[in-house]
Amino acid sequence: MRAVTDAGPLIHLSWIGHLNLLPALFDEVLVPLAVQDEVSRADTNVRGLVALREAFAADWLKGQTVSDPAAVAALLTYLDRGESEAIVLMREAGADLLLLDERRKAEA
Repeated sequence: MRAVTDAGPLIHLSWIGHLNLLPALFDEVLVPLAVQDEVSRADTNVRGLVALREAFAADWLKGQTVSDPAAVAALLTYLDRGESEAIVLMREAGADLLLLDERRKAEA
């Protein structure tokens, strides 16, 4: 099974020491480059950062470029770049599951 993930699930799983659940559950875990950049540029003292860097180095978290920037741009009105790229990458890669931690914003 193939999954695409946004930054939130990666960050939160790394905080609680359970990032290893992802390769146990999925054959492949794809990460859009915007998300990889977001989780990799944190300060070195951020909890879970070492585990995230190790996962990318071990290549079970795979950074991948999105090939349809117009589709990403269309979503940027509602979501940030990481979520937008994750949604587009899921479609492009034919992934089985998308891991997001967003919720609908309350209407004013």
